[in-house]
Amino acid sequence: MDDDKWKQIEADTYWCLTKILDGILDNYTFSQTGTQKALDKIKDITKKIDNNLYKHLNNNGINFSFFSVKWMFCLLIREFPLKVGMRLFDTYISDDQGFSVLHIYVCTALLLKWSVKLKKMDFSEMMVFLG
Repeated sequence: MDDDKWKQIEADTYWCLTKILDGILDNYTFSQTGTQKALDKIKDITKKIDNNLYKHLNNNGINFSFFSVKWMFCLLIREFPLKVGMRLFDTYISDDQGFSVLHIYVCTALLLKWSVKLKKMDFSEMMVFLG
């Protein structure tokens, strides 16, 4: 490959990284304000859509931060096969607020998808399942 092609690849890579970091930078600051806001939103959406699941988690001493912090920090890349993770990142990048908004809804959707199963579990089973 010639130098012009490498420069174009470098510029595209830099743009993609900048786009990703713009949406998630607040998750990685000292106070982690972005993470706390996201956890609150996941909790609120869950409570609104499936109040029984929300109550079950609370009644069993499950704090949303026990599992959601990892989901926010790792952007779910550890929860899915690489191919699915890459598709998820592609979707986040293509959306103007993908990492800051769409990711919250994806995390909540995962929780809600397993609602029936989670409601049958106790604390330790949920920690293993969600962790």
